[in-house]
Amino acid sequence: KILEQVDLPVGVSQSICRRLVETGKCLREPLCVYLGRNAQQFVPAEDKNCVREQLGWARENIIGAYVGGLVETKGMKELAAGAEPLLRKYGRFQLVCVGDGPMRDELVALASRVGRAGAVVLPGRVAPEEVPRFLQAADFLVLPSYSEGMPQAVLEAMNCGLAVVATRVGGLPEAVLDGQTGLLVEARNADRLREAMERMITDAGFRRAAGQKGLTRARAVFDSERNARVL
Repeated sequence: KILEQVDLPVGVSQSICRRLVETGKCLREPLCVYLGRNAQQFVPAEDKNCVREQLGWARENIIGAYVGGLVETKGMKELAAGAEPLLRKYGRFQLVCVGDGPMRDELVALASRVGRAGAVVLPGRVAPEEVPRFLQAADFLVLPSYSEGMPQAVLEAMNCGLAVVATRVGGLPEAVLDGQTGLLVEARNADRLREAMERMITDAGFRRAAGQKGLTRARAVFDSERNARVL
């Protein structure tokens, strides 16, 4: 009934727009307007090593970052299961999970099982203005969600020049081009998630190239000023 009274339905991804059309209730074709991020706030680090020093992270480490709620639907079980063998195998791999929630204990237990100091970093909730710093210090973002619209964490990471490992859900394939700006895996599949993260750890050339392509795509497709003009 709500859609039948809406003159212009707007979705934040093509995926959501398709779902609106499938209801058969739209008066006109939905308009997709991507939500952008502050291009002045989320930018690549001028000196990644300097940012790492501020956070107390080792220069030589390969850092995979997660940003968001530590909840089951964000794939925390799969993240822990996929990351554990990699944390044991690669002494330079570090997993940083920014945020808080009921699945924090799952990650605390992961850190305990791995037993390597600093292998798993849990800063908890951080102020919004601090989020760019964590992304600028990382090497890639991982987001193993079960469902999404167009997650801001991915756009923020791309604007910071990071490659992305994510699940093939919602609008994520519109942002993360598999094999180009990152890697996509099926949701709830810890083995495929582990394989994608391992490629990010071991293939520095791909990781850096994907991050650069993601930055270019973020500026071209997800720029907030551009999308405001579209609206």
